[in-house]
Amino acid sequence: MTQRSPSSRFITTKKPHDPDKTRTICDTTGMRAPKIALIVTIKNDAETLLDLRHDVEAQSLQPSEVILSVAKSSDQSLQVAQEWSKASKQVQVVDLEQVNRSVGRNQGVLVSRADLLVFTDAGCRFDPT
Repeated sequence: MTQRSPSSRFITTKKPHDPDKTRTICDTTGMRAPKIALIVTIKNDAETLLDLRHDVEAQSLQPSEVILSVAKSSDQSLQVAQEWSKASKQVQVVDLEQVNRSVGRNQGVLVSRADLLVFTDAGCRFDPT
């Protein structure tokens, strides 16, 4: 089991064969929290994108950037994505031509500046945490 010490300076782990003994595996002094990017692939998801936006905004840990990769859609997906981008400086829209989700995901990776990448599509929902 791995845990932070009360001072949050050290990350320690308990030895499975001797739970009374711990060892330090990382001294976090001077470390910064990793930047997290949420990369969302979108195609004809205007209605579900609004739900996803509310779910993301309800999270206790917010991504440092949200990248919305919008494939050419026949609904209002691009407009909904642009509205979210105007409302939040962390949100960036990548407007793509007729492509599949993997190309949209890869374009999101190219523009991201985060340390950790999280992928989803606009039809997914997040539980509030």
